Amino acid sequence: MKRNNFLWSLLFIGFATFVFCSCSNDDDDLKADSIPSTIVEQLNVMYPEMAAHWEMERGQYKAEFIKDGKDYDVYFQQNGTWVMTIVDVLYNDLPQAVKDYLAANYSDYRVDDVDWVEKPDARYYHVELEKKGAADVHLKITAEGQVVN
Repeated sequence: MKRNNFLWSLLFIGFATFVFCSCSNDDDDLKADSIPSTIVEQLNVMYPEMAAHWEMERGQYKAEFIKDGKDYDVYFQQNGTWVMTIVDVLYNDLPQAVKDYLAANYSDYRVDDVDWVEKPDARYYHVELEKKGAADVHLKITAEGQVVN
């Protein structure tokens, strides 16, 4: 009995080690002092006193932080220009117009993920919907419940 417990424990430890060691991070973590000052200043104007974790993602600087209990990702071009901000949103926090649109048009789908996206020329909710046996649906919906392209 003790031998079986030992073998199961050993198997679990080996599996856990494999899982944790084989995970890769596609993002390149950056030290705060390596971020161009124009980008840091822009972030401080937008979100004063936020301590951010910095990464390089697809050639853009990404600042990650938590504000009011929500995860923020703020993207900047290498020249310091703000690209977009993505904020994780709970379904319950969606405006009623968005919930009504989803209920009327996607009642047989499950909401998998919701983000609030702000860009220089657009603001919308990005909603990812799932349905067994169907492709995922990605919608961009304004706070007024209007789908945008």
